[in-house]
Amino acid sequence: MAKIRGYLTLDPLRYISAKWSFGVPLVLLILGGIPLPGAAVNIELDALKSSRSQLKIALAGPFTTLAFSVGLFAICGLLAIGGVHTIFLRMAAGLLAYFALIAFFANMLPIPGLDGYLAIEPHLTGRWHHRIAKIMQNEFLLGITIIAIIILAIVVFSPLAYVIMTSIGFEETDFDQAIKLFRFWAG
Repeated sequence: MAKIRGYLTLDPLRYISAKWSFGVPLVLLILGGIPLPGAAVNIELDALKSSRSQLKIALAGPFTTLAFSVGLFAICGLLAIGGVHTIFLRMAAGLLAYFALIAFFANMLPIPGLDGYLAIEPHLTGRWHHRIAKIMQNEFLLGITIIAIIILAIVVFSPLAYVIMTSIGFEETDFDQAIKLFRFWAG
């Protein structure tokens, strides 16, 4: 039935972009430890029946990332029982949970190209649609937007994720050591 409609299939290669889903996020993660969400799914908005459907689809990705982060934090708690024998696994799971939490916050921003914008987009007036579309066609402004997201991730989301992690019991020394091991090239 899905093939007949020509849109939904279980083939993930049909929906992802190698450049935006893997390339750019991976480079940014390696360079600065900032996990920006990739444009993992191309959604054909014309195929959606309502703005409510668009809202659900837009929020599915970020909340899946949030659930993944919460699950990893739970695993960290369970690994803490193992003491020193599970320290590296606990640090890896905690760091991955930290990155996922930052990605959730960044992806919820109401900026075109992110799911936060896709969630509010049906509720914008035609005048705002036109203005935002015009702005996003300008490559310079698109670059400024990406830089703004990176700055927000560093200045706001990273400390917020750190506070959340330490408040639920992740040891500060484990986190600091995990970051140091992740950025092994920094010394």
